[in-house]
This record gives sequence, C-alpha cells and structure tokens, in this order.
Amino acid sequence: MSRYTLFIGAAVLALACSWAEAGQATARVSISARVDGFAEWCAGETPTVVTTATGGRSVRIAKTLTLFANTEVTLTLTPHVNAGVLTADEGGALQTAATLTGDVEPAPVGNVYRVHHVPGRGAYDITLDVGATLPAGMVMQSAKCATSMQRAGQNSQRVDATFEVNASAQDSLESTAYRCGFSITASW
Repeated sequence: MSRYTLFIGAAVLALACSWAEAGQATARVSISARVDGFAEWCAGETPTVVTTATGGRSVRIAKTLTLFANTEVTLTLTPHVNAGVLTADEGGALQTAATLTGDVEPAPVGNVYRVHHVPGRGAYDITLDVGATLPAGMVMQSAKCATSMQRAGQNSQRVDATFEVNASAQDSLESTAYRCGFSITASW
C-alpha cells in the first residue's frame, strides 16, 4: 500500500470528523495499512568471536549479524576477497571453509539459506562462520572481521565481511596476515 493511499485515508477521516463535529453526520471510517516486505542488515558492530583448537592450529572466526525482516528472506553466501580463501599477500593459503548458522536453514542448492519469517518477530541473528587450518608449526596471533552494508538491488541488501588472520611460526615474533572475504546477500 503506498503512502498516497494512507494520505487519502487520513484526509477522509479528517473530513468525517469535521462533519461529525458540525453535527451534520456521524461517520465510521476504518483505515488499514500494510507495510511492504523488507529486510535490512543492522549496521551495529558486534564483536568477532575467535576460537582455536588442536594446539592453536584450527581456527574458527564467527561474526554475528542481525537481520531485520518482516517477510521470508533468502540469503546467498558468496566468496569475494581472495575467492573466500584466507591468503597471504606473499602467497600461501590456509584451508578455509565458511557457512551461515543461527536463524537460518540451508536450501537444497549451493550456498543458499532461508530465514523463515515468524509473525511478531522482526530480528534474526545470522552468524557467518569461517574456519581455517594453520600449517604445522604455525600458531594464530590474532583474527578480526570488518563488515560493510550496501543496497544490492530493489529487493536485496548485501553485507560484505572481510576476515584477517595473523599467524606466525611457533618461535617467531614475525607474523603473516591471511585475508579473505564473503558477501551475504539478503533477497526478499
């Protein structure tokens, strides 16, 4: 329903009220409105959660994002920076895997997920999990994730997430930065 319909409805209500006040007539007017379906990523920054296992060689980096939606939404996970593989500037790459978890369920094809709208619920937590395995003899020093949001089309919005893992040899202070990135496009 467009804003013009709401404006016309408000004008009719105002006219009916003025007639009723003037003693000319009693009118009952009902107005209904419908909000178009939408989805929007929350711009707030949440911390990046980093966990390690297997002697610090297996790394999981999780970034939770909030999606506001009042309709069914499809999420598509697409690699972009370094094709979604944690890669160092001077070469070399880590075994990398990514998935979405949280208020989603995988669709039967590819990297597509569904967020099922529940009436009365407007916020959904979506976590982008990136896992990596460091080579033998290397340990993780730090990891982080930066995000940015942008409109991807009339009925879609995208969040870009860029990850960085800094790792070093066990006996070295010099670290190597590995970078990768993913986009999550919400379509409705």
